[in-house]
Amino acid sequence: MAPEQIRGDDVDGRADVYALGCVLYEMLTGEVPFRRTTAVATLFAHLEEDPTPPCVLRPDLPPAVDAAVARALAKKADARPATWGRLVEEVRLALGLGAPAPRRRWVPVAALLIAVLVAALLAVVRPLEAAPEGALRLWRLDAATSAIRAVVDLPFPPRSVAAGSGLVWITDPLGDAVVPVDPGTGAVPAPVPVGRGPAGVAVGAGSVWVANAVDGTVSRIDPAARRVVGTTAVGAAPHELAADGDGVWVTTNAG
Repeated sequence: MAPEQIRGDDVDGRADVYALGCVLYEMLTGEVPFRRTTAVATLFAHLEEDPTPPCVLRPDLPPAVDAAVARALAKKADARPATWGRLVEEVRLALGLGAPAPRRRWVPVAALLIAVLVAALLAVVRPLEAAPEGALRLWRLDAATSAIRAVVDLPFPPRSVAAGSGLVWITDPLGDAVVPVDPGTGAVPAPVPVGRGPAGVAVGAGSVWVANAVDGTVSRIDPAARRVVGTTAVGAAPHELAADGDGVWVTTNAG
């Protein structure tokens, strides 16, 4: 499902280009663009996250494939190819394949485009096994040796992590919360409710700061009271933060 469909915005044919881009990604890599544990997490990923570039999963693919797939899966509809035909042409060129043979006019346009795309992909794609699901865990590494010092099992899929004020803070985008973890005992206290779709988290200036990507806000948490004491609308989708002694820096992505 295209990001604009999830948001309830106006939809045109470029949503179909996005859907075809998802099919293309899976055929090239053997993986869906966003493999998550729940439907909610998958929808959030389509809205806010970038997929792993295909060439990372398939180093034998031409580098130009990454750019073609990224355009098809762009969060903003305006950044995608305008039509299926244009997407097929970009993929064909990226794969270094020759032009398809002419077809009879009575062949439906959609069927022709899909046939050309499938033929192109079958020329370079080999079956791949799906990557196994990873455990939901928090890992602590030693600064001097890089050895693993502790592992904490988590009851939710984590997004981002920051340490400070005696705790480790992890965003839970499915629960719209930040979860504090005691680094000494591994205990997971009650989560702190924040805005919708918490993404990045940072600790600084006496507070814990959370970027809420879905509702476009930044939450400020009092780490001692473990509750939100302020909310700031930033007018776009905030993703990551960095805090210093004077406040916090926030990056946003409107699409």
